[in-house]
Amino acid sequence: MNHSRRSLVTAGFGLFALAAAVIIATAGVPSLVNYQGRLLDNAGDPVPDSTYAVTFRIYDDQVIGAAVWTETQNITVSGGLFHVLLGSLNPIDDSVFRDDRWLSVEVDNQEILPRTRLASVPNALQSGTVFFAATDTPLPCVPSTRGLLYYDGSQNEPCYCDGTNWRQLDNGGLCGPALCLDQDADGYDPCNPGDPDDTDGLPADCNDFQPTVNPGAAEICDDLLDNDCDGFTDCSDLDCGCTDLDGDGYGVGPCCASGDCDDTNAAINPGASEICADGIDNDCDGFTDCADFECGCTDADGDGYGAGGPCCVGPIDCDDSDPSIYPGSVEVCADGIDNDCDGSVDEGC
Repeated sequence: MNHSRRSLVTAGFGLFALAAAVIIATAGVPSLVNYQGRLLDNAGDPVPDSTYAVTFRIYDDQVIGAAVWTETQNITVSGGLFHVLLGSLNPIDDSVFRDDRWLSVEVDNQEILPRTRLASVPNALQSGTVFFAATDTPLPCVPSTRGLLYYDGSQNEPCYCDGTNWRQLDNGGLCGPALCLDQDADGYDPCNPGDPDDTDGLPADCNDFQPTVNPGAAEICDDLLDNDCDGFTDCSDLDCGCTDLDGDGYGVGPCCASGDCDDTNAAINPGASEICADGIDNDCDGFTDCADFECGCTDADGDGYGAGGPCCVGPIDCDDSDPSIYPGSVEVCADGIDNDCDGSVDEGC
């Protein structure tokens, strides 16, 4: 366990994404803060599932200041997510929240910055119990509001301000109106027309960080992306698969193992035999009639006479494996062979 922690600290932790917490408090009674977070490494990936010793502190200043409350808990992290009740080991007195406060999170003595502002807590403790309000019009997310939380009512998402954009707690995606901005400038935003924040009235972009991916794009069949956002990728997409219109067992399409060169004629396909005088590439090998190997002549024994298909012109070699046997050769008596390819054996002897 210690080795794992040291490795994580060496890599460096990323931002704790903060949940829209429920504050449970009653005046004069120590309060509990229901706190959810997400622990990432510096590559933006969830840390390994394990149990981590995490120290929580509440400060009276965003950067330096003094800690007005401290508690260390052993928390279980799964998929980077965790949930704790702050104050369950060291109760939080309501006097802690008489002014704005900032929550600090430390793992193995390393503080994860920035601290999270707990601006809503003082009013919460005055009323006893409070939920972060759902709204579709949060305050602008700027450096001075970094760490603030709100609940996006239309998206049903708890969100936090990273200093520039409101982001979803669970996966870091954009929240609220920013969620529907066209980030990759391909003409499609990531919201559907039914979303109140939708800006274009078009189907949602399934990857708003890749301009070659949107509902209006053509599927590219070898890039491992769902370019047209139909839920299918590369050869699993109908646009890239095979269609066999003539039912001969051979299809057309960029993902076909062996393509049919004419999918309207069942007699033409890569498994057919070449017909040597019909002017058609019957076997789809790119050669037609006498230009096709099946129809032309081959001189395997190099004696100047060929054998093979019907396109051979002139005398045909009756044995294209023996250079001594060809039309016009001298007949050898008593060898039992038609040496001159005239159809007779040992004639003239």
